[in-house]
Formats: sequence, C-alpha cells, structure tokens
Amino acid sequence: MIKSKYKIIGILLTIISFIYIAYIILNYRYDTIPFHKYSLFLLISTFFLFTVINTITLFISSIIWKFILEFSSRKKINTKEIINVYIKSNISKYLPGNVMLYISRNFLGEKLGWDRKKILYSSLLELFLGTLFTFFIFIIFIVLSDKTDLNRLKLLINYNYIYLFILIAVFFIIGFLIWGIKSKKLQLLFSYAKFKEIKNLLLKCFSLYSINFIITSSIIIWVFYLYTEIPLSANNIILITGSSVIAYFIGFIAVGSPAGIGIRESIIIILLSPICNPASILIALAILRLTGIIGDVLAYFIIIILKNNTFTNKTQRLHE
Repeated sequence: MIKSKYKIIGILLTIISFIYIAYIILNYRYDTIPFHKYSLFLLISTFFLFTVINTITLFISSIIWKFILEFSSRKKINTKEIINVYIKSNISKYLPGNVMLYISRNFLGEKLGWDRKKILYSSLLELFLGTLFTFFIFIIFIVLSDKTDLNRLKLLINYNYIYLFILIAVFFIIGFLIWGIKSKKLQLLFSYAKFKEIKNLLLKCFSLYSINFIITSSIIIWVFYLYTEIPLSANNIILITGSSVIAYFIGFIAVGSPAGIGIRESIIIILLSPICNPASILIALAILRLTGIIGDVLAYFIIIILKNNTFTNKTQRLHE
C-alpha cells in the first residue's frame, strides 16, 4: 500500500514536470547561437562521443556491483555474468517505478543460479553506498557554496543542512542496524567480513564512484558549454554540477517515475534559470537524456552481440 502511494507521488511529479517543460517550450525562445558558433560535424561527433562515454560509465557501474555482490556472497563471480545481468536489468529502469531495475536484476541473477538473498543484500548495500557517496558530494558543495555565488542552489545547499544530512544518515544507519538485528540478515552479510575486507570494498567502490562522477560531470559541463551560453567560470561549473547532483538524487528517489524522466530536467531548469535561458537549458538536457538512453541501449546490444559470439565460438569448438 505504501509502495503504491509512493508510486502515485512519483507519477504525479512526472506529469507536473512534463507540464512545466511544455510551458518552457511554449513560452521561451531557444537561442540558436551554438549552431552558428560550432560546425555541424563537431556537434554530431560530440553527440556520439557522449553516447560512448555514457556506455563506458555503465560498464564501470557494473564492476562496482560486482565488488558488492562478491562481498555479500563471499565468493568470486564471473565478470561477464555480472555485466550481462547489470546491463540487461538497467534497461528496466525506464519502466514505471525505479524498483523494476532491482526486480529484473533478481530475476536474471536467479537464472544463473545466484542466491536471491545475496542479490537483495548487494542491491541494498549498493543503494546505501551510492547514497553515502552522494552525501559526501553534498558536503563538498556545502563547503564550496560558502565561497561562491550559487543563486538558487544556496536555498538547497548551505551549512544549515549539514545537521539535516547528519540526522538523516544517523537515522538511516540506526534503522539499518535495527532491521539487521531483528531479522538477523545483517549478521549473515557481515558475520564473516573482516575490517580489511570492508575497508577494501569502500575504497574500491568509492574510487569507481568518483571516476564515474568526474566523467558524467565533465559530459554535463561540456554539453552546457556547447548548447547554452553559460560562461564556464568556476562558479558556474560548481552550479551546473551541484544542480545535476540534486536533480539526479530527487529523480532517483521519485518512485514511479521511469528513470526520473522529466523530474530531473525540471529541477535543473529551475536551479539554472537565473543564469541562462530555460529553453537553452532544456536543449542541453535533451541532449544529455538522449545520449544517456542511447548509451544504455548500446550497452545492451554490445553484451547481446558478445554473448552470441561466445556461444557461436563454443559451438564451433564442439563441432571441431
């Protein structure tokens, strides 16, 4: 019942976001300066480059999940199988409800003989570590916000929210511990884990999270440089990156919204509109969304092709 209520909220937010985007399209005029400033070849080539880079970040994310699943299952797992399950299930995020990604992941993992509980534990741990990393990024932006003019972003990021983030983190950890003690599932996850193993897991995951964050942030800044007239000052780079982090997080927790479509875009437009024409921002966001979707589909077809080639090679060897 609670899940259905959250799903309704996510769907309503998506509808409101699309109405807001339609308002932007109808009431603001897009500035065509980028198309006069840059060659068509440059715009097309960078579009394909962004798509390829998005595909690469998806493979990096699958390796993060590999580390987490191996930690929870206490055994090594075939990297190809991990990538196959992760990327195939990733497509499910475009279905209504963000949880479809995890349902699909469980289904595909079980077909390979993986323990359902271990997959569940790994998904929960992945959510926890991803949220923890986001909190660290928030804290960085809180520190930076005191030294720069972040316009509307300062309404969401300032020193007063440090206490809120700490409070949320404490409640989350306490709730996680209570759930683990009552169900004894947490003990199953960490009973054999040594401090060194936990430290190594955090180090590996946070290193890859950081690489993905740098890559995706660079793409976002690059797209805004090409398709908007926002000057790439240090202040504006922080503003663009901070807005995208907030928008991603809100889109992620909006259960019922397929991959946060519409919600993330609306949040970024609202936060960046003081420094740029909203219509130009919308074009940049459309490029980012499109390259992201194509990147997901491209990754899906890559693993399908690789899997078919592997199967063909095995069949040829058997015949020989």
